[in-house]
Amino acid sequence: MNWTSEEGCPGGGTISISKIGSGFPMLLRRMNGKFKCADLRAEKNSMIRRYNKKSSQRGFTIIELIYVVLILSLLAAIAIPQFVAYRTMAYTAATNVAVKNAYTATQSFFSVSPGGTVSVSLLSVYGYNANQNIILTLGGAGNILNFTLQAVHSGGSSTFTIDQVGDVTRS
Repeated sequence: MNWTSEEGCPGGGTISISKIGSGFPMLLRRMNGKFKCADLRAEKNSMIRRYNKKSSQRGFTIIELIYVVLILSLLAAIAIPQFVAYRTMAYTAATNVAVKNAYTATQSFFSVSPGGTVSVSLLSVYGYNANQNIILTLGGAGNILNFTLQAVHSGGSSTFTIDQVGDVTRS
């Protein structure tokens, strides 16, 4: 097969796919609407240079990645138990605050009606801010002389009880 070039190629105006003039393999390439000849060896060398350039860009080795995973897993092994412990302490503190808040609301109720009987539903009227995760129960007769409030958090393990005198016990 032969093609004709407007620019002319080494060895004449006709180029062959196999060899041209000096014996170098040539490639006919169309650029800007005109045909140009290119030496295949030069094209091959430029491709090799591009390949080597890409491979010379260094990434992370597998050993470096293993070290990163190892360090992150060690940090997680330390941090996760600490997080769980802090969360449990927060649940305990919230339960303690809730039972004291309920006791204050109970005292407010008894200051208004000393002979009345308190219930958990009445405490919100007198300032108790209910937390959906804390279960509050009322024990005893519910009067000023005999009542206990018990609070437990749904995510915690501690139960706080406060009696009519204001003594808080944790169990």
